[in-house]
Amino acid sequence: LREDEATLGAAVEMRVDRVVGLAGEVAQPRVLRRALHGRTFTMRATVGAVDDALALARWCELGHARWPRVVVAPSALAAHLARHEIPPAAHRAHAADLYLAAACAIGDAAATTTFEAELVPVIRGAARRLLDTHDFADEIVQLLRERVLVAPPGGTPRIADYSGQGALRAWIRIATVRTGLNLMRDRRRDVLVGDDHLFETIAADH
Repeated sequence: LREDEATLGAAVEMRVDRVVGLAGEVAQPRVLRRALHGRTFTMRATVGAVDDALALARWCELGHARWPRVVVAPSALAAHLARHEIPPAAHRAHAADLYLAAACAIGDAAATTTFEAELVPVIRGAARRLLDTHDFADEIVQLLRERVLVAPPGGTPRIADYSGQGALRAWIRIATVRTGLNLMRDRRRDVLVGDDHLFETIAADH
């Protein structure tokens, strides 16, 4: 039994060292090490907890590599993943997009700036495919900023609903098309909101 515990203890320490070595400044290794060693789990449960921490550190490394100005604490990323029942060790093709969405959901200033630079042009382009005027595009951009990034009283911003099933750009494009079509319908434009072919054509990710 002691040999088994010693083996597990070595596994925990090895994983802690790997987390610290991988996470660098992104995962705040000193805080992470204290959190890992300070928990009162059984040895086997601790191994699982450290594996999750290692997986979160990898997510953070991947996201930070894609969005260098954005830094998300592992706890914030873990909360976003838990919201969508995504295990930390799960593989996601759009992991970096989930990282950015998690940062936007907590109101990170660098993430908001990145959203403006990377995704507002997507909104504007999709809006102008619906109605090619500056005023309409500007209005849709403002609506999407408020609806996607601003949390309602007692709630969370809609970007927290992004689950990484597709690219964040495509998710934003679809939200733009829906918002634009609804706005045009409300203004009694001659638009068939239920026309699936129109929707798919406009929302297609080029």
